[in-house]
Amino acid sequence: MIKKLFLINIFLLLFFSASVSSSETVHVAAASDLQPAFKEIEKIYEQKTGNRVIFTFGSSGLLSKQIMHGAPFDIFASANKRYIEELKNRGLIADDRYYVFCRGRLAIVVNNENSIPVNINDLIKGQFKKVAIANPEHAPYGAAAREALIKAGIWDDLKPRLIYSENIRQALQYIQTGNADAGIVAVSLVITSNNDYTLVDEGLYSPIEQSITVLKDSKKIKSAEGFIDIVLNGTGREILKKYGFITMGEF
Repeated sequence: MIKKLFLINIFLLLFFSASVSSSETVHVAAASDLQPAFKEIEKIYEQKTGNRVIFTFGSSGLLSKQIMHGAPFDIFASANKRYIEELKNRGLIADDRYYVFCRGRLAIVVNNENSIPVNINDLIKGQFKKVAIANPEHAPYGAAAREALIKAGIWDDLKPRLIYSENIRQALQYIQTGNADAGIVAVSLVITSNNDYTLVDEGLYSPIEQSITVLKDSKKIKSAEGFIDIVLNGTGREILKKYGFITMGEF
């Protein structure tokens, strides 16, 4: 009897050891605006597969440079498909394949001491002495904000008051901490916060096309594809909608 129990315990130990050793850690580089949605998708993925996800969130342009210099990510989710296309042209994405899975939207946010603008043109009012946007040179939301301000005809007037953040999440932090009076940020970052916001007319900026791919040097392509599958399909799409993204089939 003792021998039998011993063998059963050994079997269980080997079984659980095999289960643990077969799990993988998937490293995901993702645009900052995706953080709230992807953290929810992470929980579903981990429950479904037993795999772990480690995220690095930042501006799409800076993340793509890290990938070009050999950063060991398995997945790249960019707020602008241009950065993924550049990686594709360099032969850095698996099977030369990527997916446009949703569109982001711009919102105007103010700190609690100011009233929310009715539209983008109100940003030139004197109460907004500092206005935050992400750096247009490497952050897609910053580039979209610049485009919207130019089309609205207030870029030149507002430019001396602009402060640039490294990514769109940092722009929101500037506003929330009072380092900026207002700013143009991602809807996905404010939709569940205490900040009031005004949507920026989508006719003022080019579509912010969120795209995702498995990177060619990944050693965990199947596991990475499993994460992307959740992003692209029903559950992931509902989560993305919750955070204000326009999902596939809606554009």
